[in-house]
Amino acid sequence: GAGTIGLTIAATDHVDFIVRTSVSRKPEGYSGFTSNPDFIKFNGEQLWSNELGIQFTSDDERMSGSLVAFFNQTDDYQFERTVPFSTDFVVVNAEKVSANGVEGKWVLNPAQGLFFDFQAGYVNAEFDKHRNSLGMDLSGNHVPFIPEYTVRTGVRFELENGFFGSSSYTAYGKTYYDEQNQEGFAQSDFGIWDAQVGYRRENFSVSVYGRNLAKENYYQFINPEIQAGSPGAPQRFGLRLDFIY
Repeated sequence: GAGTIGLTIAATDHVDFIVRTSVSRKPEGYSGFTSNPDFIKFNGEQLWSNELGIQFTSDDERMSGSLVAFFNQTDDYQFERTVPFSTDFVVVNAEKVSANGVEGKWVLNPAQGLFFDFQAGYVNAEFDKHRNSLGMDLSGNHVPFIPEYTVRTGVRFELENGFFGSSSYTAYGKTYYDEQNQEGFAQSDFGIWDAQVGYRRENFSVSVYGRNLAKENYYQFINPEIQAGSPGAPQRFGLRLDFIY
C-alpha cells in the first residue's frame, strides 16, 4: 500500500515550489534461489519519503528544469545478496536505511526541432542499522547496487522532412555489490555513449543505432561468493523498423 500528500506553490507564472511526503509498504515474501530455511523468508518493507523542490519554465517555454532534494527513511529495507559459502541468492532485510540526495533536470529547445537535456542525481544511501549474516555491524556502509551518482546529457533533433537523430552520454558513480563495501567487488565510475539517426513518416520509421560506442568495459553485477561478475553490454549496432497501422 501507499499514500502521498503534496503541495505545489505557484511563486510566479513560471516558477513552482513543491513539497511532498509519502509512505509505502512492500509486502514480505520468499526467496526462490535458496533451500536454506534461515534465508527463505524476508519481511515487509516500510518507506517514508520526503521531497522539497522547485520547477521552472522560461517565458518563451524554450527552457525548463527542476531541482529536487529528497530524504528517505526505510525500515526493513529489502535488498538482494549472496549467502556465504554457497551459490544461493536471496532477498534480506536491513533494519534501517537512509537515502538522501538531490536530483536536477534541465531541458533547452533553442530552435524548432532541436533539444538539449541534462539530468543529474546524487544519493547517499547508507545502512543506519544493519548486521550481515555473520553478525558484523555494517552500520554506516553504503547500500549495495545503488550508484553514488548518475549524470546524463543528450541532444536530439527532429526535422520537418522526417529525419531525426539523438546522442546521449550517461555516467554512473561508484557502485558496491556487497554489504562490506569491499573494493574488489565494486564497480568504479563509468559512462555509456549511445546514438541513433533515422527517418520517420506517418505510418513507419527506420533508424540505425549504436550502443556503448566508446566500448566501455564494466560490470552490471558482481557475485562476491564465487568472485565473478556479469559484464555489461558491449558495443553494438542495429537497425530498427517501426510500422503503425
